[in-house]
Amino acid sequence: MSRQLCHLAPLALIVLIKSFTYAQVPQTLSVPPDSPRWDLQGEAKVAEYQGRKCLSLDGAAALLKDFEMQDGVIDVDVATPARRGFFGIQFRVADDGATAEWVYLRQHKSGLPDAMQYTPVLHTVHGPLDPQPLAIYHQLSKLAPQVGLISLSMNQRKPGPELP
Repeated sequence: MSRQLCHLAPLALIVLIKSFTYAQVPQTLSVPPDSPRWDLQGEAKVAEYQGRKCLSLDGAAALLKDFEMQDGVIDVDVATPARRGFFGIQFRVADDGATAEWVYLRQHKSGLPDAMQYTPVLHTVHGPLDPQPLAIYHQLSKLAPQVGLISLSMNQRKPGPELP
């Protein structure tokens, strides 16, 4: 009897592991260029390029409405007739749009280490926190409490340790 249980235990463990991995299957979302979920801003428009339907941005923006993603992969095809330029994908955008992160693709640097660049958009405290700038940062923290400030040193923060 115990010998049968020894053979069944690994099987039960495999079934348990398999059911756990199936519960973690990532969901794929594909949004076609002509979907009403796109909020086209500026001169953005649905177009055709190289025989494919696409979003033509040319300095404009396309935002995906009603979508939140904590962790994931963004897969996008990018093409342009321009010799130089930047394509950007913005993510982790704060509600007010003032804080976010960007990944830039530079087609004229293709194949080089700096063809892709990442940059966060941050709000930093510049200069000493004298009375006038300190008052401004206090007002800012009341108007936009979700925005944190980054100081260059702890010494710089001494006059305003209560700031976010």
